[in-house]
Amino acid sequence: EGGGEEAASVGVGADAVAELPGIGGTSPSELPEGLVCMQWRACEPRSNDDSGHHLRNQIDAFVLLGQSALFDEFKETRQITKVTSVSVDEVQALQRRAAAFRHALALREAEADAGGGDAKGGKGGKGGKGGKGAPADDASAGGDEAMSVSEKVVQRGWEKLLLDLHLLLRPDTTNTYVREEGRLCYSTGDPVSIKCDNEALTFLEKMLDVRGGSNKAHPGLCGFIRDIM
Repeated sequence: EGGGEEAASVGVGADAVAELPGIGGTSPSELPEGLVCMQWRACEPRSNDDSGHHLRNQIDAFVLLGQSALFDEFKETRQITKVTSVSVDEVQALQRRAAAFRHALALREAEADAGGGDAKGGKGGKGGKGGKGAPADDASAGGDEAMSVSEKVVQRGWEKLLLDLHLLLRPDTTNTYVREEGRLCYSTGDPVSIKCDNEALTFLEKMLDVRGGSNKAHPGLCGFIRDIM
């Protein structure tokens, strides 16, 4: 239900992930700020005598991260790093969660827009003054309360998605807030404040696509990943 791209990635084994040549040459002189370039690949056998069968469901990723204005130490530097071996099923499961989250968020926003249209019509009708106006006000207040609860649910789901992304990219994280308390914080202890919207969720879907990966800028997620790595 998440769309053609999500459906196409279901059930992909590590053998289907692109085999990449060795990285060489000089680094590029200009990269966009907030760049997250991530390329997944099938894990290589450990030795010439190793068939690699035990690794056929394992992938890793090369990552190039651009400058990030979120942290002083990242404002003038870039980073090349690597995501260590992880199950392809785990990566795809997280991608499907991002897709489902985006789809649910779109439905929620559509329902909110539809509800807003009805509310405007009600306020402009016969209940403009007198006793008939009170039920409309009560309904509006109830709707606001329900929306507030809904927003909290969305925020908790978004934070859990980012926490799991953190642990996927760096299982041995040194961030004690994440590792020991399960709190979505930067290594400094400041809470992570990345807006949960279609842009961020679409970006995560692409980044976790084992067949394609990402090569775009997202300042918030770039700073988040740089702090993780």
